[in-house]
This record gives sequence, structure tokens and C-alpha cells, in this order.
Amino acid sequence: MSVGSESYSGRVRVRSCGFILKDKALLLVRLDTPTRPNHVWMPPGGEVQAGELLEQTLRREVYEETGIRVEPQRLAMVHEFMEPPWHALEFYFLCTGSDLAPVLGRDPERDSQAQILKDVRYQPIEILQDLDLYPETVYQHRDRLFAREGPVIYTRSTNLT
Repeated sequence: MSVGSESYSGRVRVRSCGFILKDKALLLVRLDTPTRPNHVWMPPGGEVQAGELLEQTLRREVYEETGIRVEPQRLAMVHEFMEPPWHALEFYFLCTGSDLAPVLGRDPERDSQAQILKDVRYQPIEILQDLDLYPETVYQHRDRLFAREGPVIYTRSTNLT
């Protein structure tokens, strides 16, 4: 749980992430996170930098983590994560891309010994509920999230005890 704890806590992080589908499977990265004791699977994405649009962040982060170039099609979900001292506001876009063969990338802010990315692969949608998936609500709302058109879903994970 020590991976980047100090740089992620005590502030609100804004993240841009992508839902990338291929053959009824969702592209996920497996990574270390300071908020969980074990690795989690989650859609690729990362923190918005000052002066960067959400779409720019999405393209940059997905490419860094997976080697895939994507185009956002629509905002599908806004997820608020709040488990003090961590707080993030995450924007998830349904994406398309031309070459959807992933390659495990790296976090350019970290040296090779401190990489948090462990794996990248398409996971069949029907098994998402069996994974350590974050956000947990993705499987529950999958039909609406992965549709070409639809409302933006707002979800949240909180632990304010």
C-alpha cells in the first residue's frame, strides 16, 4: 500500500480513463494502488495535468499504459472515489481505436524498479464480477456504460468512517 501514497493522498485528483472494447471484452490494466492491499484491474487512464483537456489526458495515459491510440467517443461515467486520505474524481470515456492489440506500458514518472503496472489484457465482460475490478460499479452498469449512446452514469465509492 506504500506505492505513491504520499503523492496521491491529501488532495483531490482528477483522472481521465477509457473503456476500450474488443470482441465482448474490456481492456484492463492490473496495477498496484495505494488504496488497496492487492493488485486491482481497472480501465487504463490517469491523472489530468494542469492545462490538459480530459480527452488529451485519456489519449496520453492509454497510450503510455497499453500502447494503444484511442479516440474518445462519449463520456460514459463519472466516478467519485473518497476514502480519506484519498479522493479522486474520475471521468470514463467509451473509446475507439485502430490497432487494439495492447502492450504493457510503463509509468514515465516512475523508474523501472517502482513500476505499478503489472499486466494488460482484454477481460471478457462476463467475468468482470469475478475480478478485483475498480471501480466495482463497472460490471453492474456495463450495458449502459458500453452502449454507443446513453446517459452519463454517476457512481461513487466512499468509506467515510
